[in-house]
Amino acid sequence: MRGKMVLMLMVIAVGKEVNETKEELAYGLFTSHCWDELVVKVSFDFDCVKHVLSKFLGYCIVIVSSVVKIPQIVNIVSARSTKGLAELVLYTEAFGYMAGTFYPLHYSQPFSTYGENFFIWLQAMLILCLLWYLSLIHISEPTRPLYISYAVFCLKKKKKKK
Repeated sequence: MRGKMVLMLMVIAVGKEVNETKEELAYGLFTSHCWDELVVKVSFDFDCVKHVLSKFLGYCIVIVSSVVKIPQIVNIVSARSTKGLAELVLYTEAFGYMAGTFYPLHYSQPFSTYGENFFIWLQAMLILCLLWYLSLIHISEPTRPLYISYAVFCLKKKKKKK
């Protein structure tokens, strides 16, 4: 169910860009002018090359950003622990990527300008969900490390001897 909702949001975000700029062709890489210059006439127009290269690199960044946090997610799942992760940093990061996603979406900017924030935000939310889930599993475990408990025990023992 959640996967379908995420897929629908992605389709709406990408489709919004394509519908609003109907002159763009070939997945938003070419404008009609650049398509005529570069593909039909096969002539070199520097402005068109800059535009196509900029759009292409933007989409490449979006694709690569969709796997940025996968190693961290795999480590959390395999260890079944979020030990070492600062909870406040995770909340701040998720909020920052959420703002970086929805602000450009609100102003109808192209998906290639905010897509990386969207995918990193999804991964940050997954890490937060893992944090919440794994903290519920380990709630019954002692919150203090063993050596601190042992040190407190030793201090109490020495006081009784005197």
